Amino acid sequence: MAKLDSMPTYPITLIANGIPTPFVINKTKDGKFQIARVLKGGDASEADFEVLFTGLDQKSAKDFWLERVREEMPGLL
Repeated sequence: MAKLDSMPTYPITLIANGIPTPFVINKTKDGKFQIARVLKGGDASEADFEVLFTGLDQKSAKDFWLERVREEMPGLL
C-alpha cells in the first residue's frame, strides 16, 4: 500500500461509461502521471493505493488505464 505524492486537484477517480472504476489518475509533484488502483478509500491522507503505471504524459497514462479496464472489466467500454 502506498500514499500518493500529488499535485492539487489530484488524484482523480477515472470513470468509464458513467461508472466509477477502482482506478485514479494522479499527477506527481515532479510532473509525472500515474495510474493507481484504490486499495482503501478515504480522503487523500487516509486512502491507500497500488501504483500500476508511471509515465511522463497524461495520454500514455490514460492509454494504460483503458487497457486495464478492457482486461479487468470486459464489456464496460
